[in-house]
Amino acid sequence: MIRLLQMQDYNTWINLAKEVEYLFGPMVDSKDFQDGIKNCLENNKVNEGRSARSIYERSGFVDLKDAGKKLAGIETVIMVYRTDK
Repeated sequence: MIRLLQMQDYNTWINLAKEVEYLFGPMVDSKDFQDGIKNCLENNKVNEGRSARSIYERSGFVDLKDAGKKLAGIETVIMVYRTDK
């Protein structure tokens, strides 16, 4: 059955994030990450088909420094939220 995401799906998304943290780095202990998941669920916003990087950039984040390759061989960066906008 296909349905819109609801707040009851929050723990499922958190558990999924836990499973991939070894590939992409820490997420589930981040209040910003938790708030972002809750915001998407509360507003029925799914960012299908867009890269995480473009979503963060549109939200005001910029690169801080290189974070090297993760286990999946993906180059990563640490991003920070720009407060000088």
